[in-house]
Amino acid sequence: MNEDPTLSPEYLARVDGMVFGENPREGFFVQSTFHHPELRFSLVYPRGWKAQNQRQAVGAVSPNQDAIVVLSLARGARADQAAQEFFSQEGVGPAGTSRDRVNGLNAVTGVFEAGSGQTPIAGRVGFVGYDDKVYRTLGYTPQASWRTYDRVFEQVIRSFERLSDRRYLDVQPKRVE
Repeated sequence: MNEDPTLSPEYLARVDGMVFGENPREGFFVQSTFHHPELRFSLVYPRGWKAQNQRQAVGAVSPNQDAIVVLSLARGARADQAAQEFFSQEGVGPAGTSRDRVNGLNAVTGVFEAGSGQTPIAGRVGFVGYDDKVYRTLGYTPQASWRTYDRVFEQVIRSFERLSDRRYLDVQPKRVE
């Protein structure tokens, strides 16, 4: 009779302490607020939007599925460099940008229009420099819905802030014992 090697004491000793389930150190939601303990920031998404945390980005889709807001890392060492790269993309037309501060952090925010197949889109984007990284918060919708969502996009961008609450900074994953 062959024994299951995954039940051997040697194997179990190797996996002891292995993360079980999702690792909250890689980001988690408390209601509509996303906290990322490892990167030490938080961002508030609109209530009622369907949010999801992926490895490369965290985003939310409106209840009507006609708008999206996504946070990701941007290329560039500074917010202004990242913004310049974004707005120089083919098909992206800036409708106004400004240097800004978001909760004490250097930022560049702007409004844009872009072609997306047959449906032109409009959006708002913010680039925030924090801890030697640049975070891009991008909200967009079909141009016809722009007025409905512009303020929502701006609120999400402006909600980016340093995470300082020990309850969230110190959270640890569940581990197999």
